[in-house]
Amino acid sequence: MSCSRHFIILASILGVCLGGVPSAPAQTGPDANGAASSIQPGPDEQQLRERLRNYVARTTALVLLRDIEIAELGPPDAHGIRKVVVRLNNTQPPVTNVFYITADGGEILHGTRDELSPDPWSGMRDKLASLIKDAPANGPADAAVTLVEFGDFQCPFCAQLNRELERLRAAYPQSVRWVFHTYALTRIHPWSRPAAISGDCVAAQGVNQFWKFERLVYQHQQEIVAETAGRQLRSLALQSGATAVPYDQCAKSPDTASRLQARMAKAEALGVTSTPTLFLNGRRITGAVSFDALRAAVDDELMLIAKEKAGNK
Repeated sequence: MSCSRHFIILASILGVCLGGVPSAPAQTGPDANGAASSIQPGPDEQQLRERLRNYVARTTALVLLRDIEIAELGPPDAHGIRKVVVRLNNTQPPVTNVFYITADGGEILHGTRDELSPDPWSGMRDKLASLIKDAPANGPADAAVTLVEFGDFQCPFCAQLNRELERLRAAYPQSVRWVFHTYALTRIHPWSRPAAISGDCVAAQGVNQFWKFERLVYQHQQEIVAETAGRQLRSLALQSGATAVPYDQCAKSPDTASRLQARMAKAEALGVTSTPTLFLNGRRITGAVSFDALRAAVDDELMLIAKEKAGNK
């Protein structure tokens, strides 16, 4: 089957998706202005599902037709666009991909659909607000830029980012607020969970103590080992200014572990799967980003905020 053009759709800040689409259908009749219309009625549901399965089979490596399931074929929205959810059952758990197709079934789009808005991250900011309302924060509550970090105390890249964020806070004392949310990658970091619990228990005694603890853990990260992590983390907690008795009670409490698990689930619901993951006013940034890159992003955000305020006057 020949293809007349390719659509390249930005799927995320990490990459792009590329796909071919069939040639445009022949014109069949006049539109409201007397010009010939290029839109033909789309195929029926069964034909469309079969076409989608064939397309996915020929554009996805090592996936057989029998493993491709059209899990959802949504109705056309106000713009005539239909959402398609494809499940690939050749792996466990199955992989799910989302596509969008035009009303006539002639073109397929890869990636996500977003509202073309000057502030596309407002929805994410609203979701983050409820999640981080009790999380330790460093900076003015009314700062123009809020950085929400999802970090793992055992993650070496988080330790690297921590140094850059401290520089950033010093450079923008009134404009930037830094919020820390624990996300422990327990499958690869054996002492990340007790560290997360320790951080939670230190934060319960004061935000200043928490930031001292966070800095100390990253400074001593290479010295901490799983077998003695509990004792080492307790020592760092007390050095940070935490009081022993309430700290010990908190660390042993099942409520603390349950609270941590609930926070992890909420982070995953936002799409957090790795550390460090940073949200700059709702915009996702992953990895150990340099100070210069962060500063440029903050400057851009401050400029956009200033433009919006000027436009609303």
